[in-house]
Parts: sequence; C-alpha cells; structure tokens
Amino acid sequence: MENAAEALKLAGFTLLFVTALAIAMITVMKAKNTSEDIIAYSDKTRYYSTVKKTTSTDEFGNRVVSVYDIIPTLYRYQQEQYIILFYDNGNALKVSEEQSKTGKAIAYLNYNLEDKNEEIWRNNINSHVKNIVKYLLEKGYTFTETIGTTDNKYYNNIGIEIEDSTDNKDNIDETDKIKVITYTVKNN
Repeated sequence: MENAAEALKLAGFTLLFVTALAIAMITVMKAKNTSEDIIAYSDKTRYYSTVKKTTSTDEFGNRVVSVYDIIPTLYRYQQEQYIILFYDNGNALKVSEEQSKTGKAIAYLNYNLEDKNEEIWRNNINSHVKNIVKYLLEKGYTFTETIGTTDNKYYNNIGIEIEDSTDNKDNIDETDKIKVITYTVKNN
C-alpha cells in the first residue's frame, strides 16, 4: 500500500512538473512574439514602399498634377504654414479675379504675407481658396509640382518686398525653413 501511495505522489508531482513546464514554455513564447512585434513596429522601413516612375512625373521626377490633385494642399496652406506659388512660362500666374491690397494679381498663397498686408480674405481662408480652385478649374490647368524651402516667411512671386525685423537670418536652422511648393503650368 505504501508503494502505491508513493507511486501516486510521484505521478502527481510529475504531472504538476509537466503542467508548470508547459505554462513556462507558453509564457516564454508569448514574450518572444511580443518582443518581435515591438521590434517590427519600431522599424521605420516597415512603412516604406517602392515608388515607380509613372506618367504622372516629369523627366526630373517632379509630380505632374491637375487642379483636383492640389486642392488638399491649397486648403492646408494656412495650417501648415507653407507658401504656394503659381507660374506660367517663368511669369507669375494669376489664380484669382481678386487682387491683393497692393493692387497686384494673386499668384501665391502665403498666410504670413497675407496677414502682414491685412488682406480681406485672411479671416475666411476657405472662401478665398474656393475662389482660387474655381478659377483654376475653369482654366483647366495641368501643373508640374516642385518643392523647395526658404527662410523668408513673406516670400512671394509678384515682387512684394517686406523686411521681417524679427528674423535673425544668421541663426536660421533647418527647422526654421518654410516649405515652398511651386506649381508651373505644364505646356503639352
């Protein structure tokens, strides 16, 4: 009888050991999978995609866009504080029937300059952009988009000169650069 009791104890401890070993293995595997997922999500190359040159780029790799393609960019110029310029054959392209307070045609979108000049539409940017989109859609333009930077927050393409006395041009770093998006009419 004693041998049977010892055998049952041994079998119970063996079963308990196997169960504990199984739980330990499951826990280790879960930890391994979790750490692999964390490493994979922190890898920036996970989100890279291959860009193929299509007919929507020119020979220099610049996008060729329609007015419909640039509408979101136009509506975000105030929030993202970038400058949008329009050109046709090297000259500023009029994009609205409105005129600025300087008496010049609208060929740019630059909220800092518009605010400095106290333009009427600065309180209703959406209406201003809507008028520009309507004007551009009527003309049916196709543009080549190029992107650059400037350190002049009043940069424009119609010759308005404003000096910003608060800027210290010697201490401009890359984070102070303002994105300039240029749309040039594509001649077919």
